[in-house]
Amino acid sequence: MQSAIYKGYSLNDGDFLLTIVGTIGRTAIYRQSKDKIAFQRSVAIIRGKEEIIDNYFLMFSFQLPTIKKILQRVTSISAQPGIYLRDLSNIEVWYPVISEQQKIIALLKNICNLIAANEQVPKLVIKIVKNFLANSLHLN
Repeated sequence: MQSAIYKGYSLNDGDFLLTIVGTIGRTAIYRQSKDKIAFQRSVAIIRGKEEIIDNYFLMFSFQLPTIKKILQRVTSISAQPGIYLRDLSNIEVWYPVISEQQKIIALLKNICNLIAANEQVPKLVIKIVKNFLANSLHLN
C-alpha cells in the first residue's frame, strides 16, 4: 500500500518543482537522491525541453513578480488554495535562446551565492566580537 504513493510519477535529476497547493509558488530544482520522495498533488513536476529551455531558467522565471501575480490570479480558493495543472500549462514564460539562458542563470547563481555569503557576515562579526570580549576578560 505504501508504495502506491510513489506510482504515477518519477523525478529526474534537474526537474523543476513548483508548489501548487497550500503555499503557492515555491520553487526548487530536484537533485538526485537515494531517498524516495512523495509529493502527492501539492507539487508540480515540470520538465522543459532541454534544447529549448533550461529548468533553472524556468525556476528563476517563476520567482519573478509578474509570474507570481499570474499564479495568484489562477489560484482556486477553497479549503486549501491550489492551481490546476491545466491553468499552469497555460502560463506563458518568455525565454531567450538556450545560450543566453545559461548566461543569465550563471549571473543569477553568482548573485545568490553573494547574497548567501553576505548573510554570513553578521554571524562572523558577532563571533569575532564574542571571542574578543572573552579573551579580553581573561587578560584582566
